[in-house]
Amino acid sequence: TIFNEDGADVDFRIEGDTQESLFFVDAANSRIGINTSSPSDKFHIVEGGNVNAKIECTASGSGANVGLNLKSADGGDFFIQTGNTVSGGLRVYDSGASAERLRVDSSGRLLIGTTTSATTDSNAHQKLQIITTAGPNVFFGRNDSDTADDSRLGTINFGANHGGTYHEIVTIRAAADAQHASNSKASRLEFYTTSTGNTSATERMRIDSSGNVGIGLTDIAGFGGTYKGIDVGSKGSGLAGRTDN
Repeated sequence: TIFNEDGADVDFRIEGDTQESLFFVDAANSRIGINTSSPSDKFHIVEGGNVNAKIECTASGSGANVGLNLKSADGGDFFIQTGNTVSGGLRVYDSGASAERLRVDSSGRLLIGTTTSATTDSNAHQKLQIITTAGPNVFFGRNDSDTADDSRLGTINFGANHGGTYHEIVTIRAAADAQHASNSKASRLEFYTTSTGNTSATERMRIDSSGNVGIGLTDIAGFGGTYKGIDVGSKGSGLAGRTDN
């Protein structure tokens, strides 16, 4: 059966028991609406509460998969798929390059560059795994036009929620070690841990932009001179190691 074979600008609507526009065809704009008479996209679902759409495969075994293909004339051709092929996980497959880009396996691990989890003693807890032939490279970047001294460049936090509340108790922080310019971006690396009886971390060690290492203090530059190495403790009782260049 063909509806509107002549291509007239005539909308089409199916009414439900409680929904006036259970299924609506916007002829002028070539759009389909579910529970809306004014769809704003090619396929538009509207609901006052939770909105869910389901694509289900009722078979099992080899070939029992369900997916969604996203393809563009400009070259993008990606396939989001779950089922037997990924053992109940979810994968994003680049059809144009014939390569899987990422996978969330049935244990909730995010795998990039591999289709199977790495086999190690702590395998069950490695929720992010990145594997490449040349070794993975992870990039953290700050995007602004005014990076002042001490501005955060990137942070990795470790926490625990014993007692029901998460606290950041170990931190690795990268920061600007001076005002940045287009041709000068001094930086440092800081390490924080939490002592007994506390729930917040304190800086324990830093490597400054000159390569000096300070343990138990943050004012490494205060030692002055040509000392380049490890400073331990405080200025009054510290140890300064010197490396001649």
